[in-house]
Amino acid sequence: MRKFLTITAVMMITLFSVGLAHAENADAIKASLVAMREAALAMVGAPDAASLEKALPAVASTSAAVDAALAKDGGAGDKWAMIKTVWGEYKSVRDAQVIPALKAGKKDEAVAIAKGPQADRYKSILATLAELGAK
Repeated sequence: MRKFLTITAVMMITLFSVGLAHAENADAIKASLVAMREAALAMVGAPDAASLEKALPAVASTSAAVDAALAKDGGAGDKWAMIKTVWGEYKSVRDAQVIPALKAGKKDEAVAIAKGPQADRYKSILATLAELGAK
């Protein structure tokens, strides 16, 4: 009986520690994601081509921070997979549609994408991170 209780206690501590690590990683991803979204919105709001070019490095560096945080395996199965999939979609649309539209002077098109489907992707990731314990 004592051995059973010891094993049970060790398993509970391990599960708690793993859950805590998932929440901490979710917090790190959320912080990086929020910074990235702020940089992306600043990029979309750039008043001219020179301001756009200045905004691009911030988008790249904050995006890299999200990638780095996601590279740490969250281990929460489908939810982590969904976050990674939606994040991949977000980056693809940003890089293939939003940035080219801005560079071509099609600001209205870029804003519509950024505040429409991109905002939905961002909110979806935030909601899933909250389910994983992000504050």
